[in-house]
Amino acid sequence: MIREFLHAVSALFFPTDFRCYACGEELPAPTPFGVCDACGIPWNDGAICARCGKPIENEAGVCEHCKKHPSDVTECRSVLVYEGSAVKLIRALKFGRRRDCMIPIERILDAWLGREELTADVLVFVPLSRKKLARRGYNQAELIARALSERIGVPIVSALRKVGEARHQARLSAAERYENVRSCFEAVPEQADSLKGKRVLLVDDVRTTGATIEACAAALAPFRPRSVKAFTLAAGRQRIEIR
Repeated sequence: MIREFLHAVSALFFPTDFRCYACGEELPAPTPFGVCDACGIPWNDGAICARCGKPIENEAGVCEHCKKHPSDVTECRSVLVYEGSAVKLIRALKFGRRRDCMIPIERILDAWLGREELTADVLVFVPLSRKKLARRGYNQAELIARALSERIGVPIVSALRKVGEARHQARLSAAERYENVRSCFEAVPEQADSLKGKRVLLVDDVRTTGATIEACAAALAPFRPRSVKAFTLAAGRQRIEIR
């Protein structure tokens, strides 16, 4: 009995098994990003739109959506394509209270920043409503922003707040998403001087239609930043045309 107890304590504090953060399968040994070979990492390293950063078929240029729709956001960079293990990691972090998923996410950021460069004066993360923040216990966009801040040495300014509880975005069309979040964000007046004339980098977890990023950029516009760019951990491949 004592031997079994000691084994249980040892397994708790010194685990010998490693599991994929994405699918939960046991790994024979630790992997660089904490995921198995089957899940892999869907890097967003192919042809991308020069403005929104989403994967495109052309080798260079701007996607059709960005050509037709002007934006306050001049550029968006995304590390991953929102598929496979990226979906599982982000959904576990957002909805499964798996804050430990920041471990592989930070490793992914380290690898990406080893070959890419970000320039900004301040980072601004996309906020959650008070209700959602209280329920979840943390804001995943803030966690990503803090990990990014530590690595590139750029300070975070809490310049946005969410003033309305929009409908859940996941099942809405692109047009509905834009209308849904249009007036959900407002800038914090006390931070006006912190953003004026600065290169702002908005940080969020996923870019799908871009509705949330656009709404946040519009809210910051009265503070007259020098520029507003965006950074997301992942970006979806598909975009539904807005009519």
